[in-house]
Amino acid sequence: MDKYELSKSPDVLRLADMQEELHLNDKDFCRRVGFALAASSWGKIKAGTWSGNCESALQSVRQALSSGLTRQDAPDVDGDTVLLPHVSLAADAVAAAQCAQDEHRLVFVVGKTGAGKSKTASYLSSKFGGTLINAAPAWEKSYLHALTSIGAGLGLAASWYSAGAAERDILQSLQAAPRLIIID
Repeated sequence: MDKYELSKSPDVLRLADMQEELHLNDKDFCRRVGFALAASSWGKIKAGTWSGNCESALQSVRQALSSGLTRQDAPDVDGDTVLLPHVSLAADAVAAAQCAQDEHRLVFVVGKTGAGKSKTASYLSSKFGGTLINAAPAWEKSYLHALTSIGAGLGLAASWYSAGAAERDILQSLQAAPRLIIID
């Protein structure tokens, strides 16, 4: 068996169909099915560019097929966003915050670099019609600069000379037209 035959094997095609059905990237899919090879190896097997032992690779594919993973185990998908648990929790938290009467409603999405915070922020912005504002490094040095960026994100064209004036205008704008603000 060569790498091309491997890529066209019914077992490889079935596993690739399973991955497509679950809407998972190679890394997440390999982790879910307990694939014995690296995610990059699975990608090469599917592409017909695998340079390793084809028989051994096919055995790994067969083991992954026996994992029993089904569509019911897959996360929901909304548009181009896979609703992994942290995304669903964030969306639920925003929905709950919108129902609350307290004007100081905050939802924090916290995670390490690469955890999906920016993608989650983008999803929340599109789902709930929020304003997505990207924080700048200059925010660390100047509260007024941060407020100016937030004001610009809200469509306020004011040029403030004090943080108090900026806060007042932003709060008045939000009282007049309440909306979701997402700061990434």
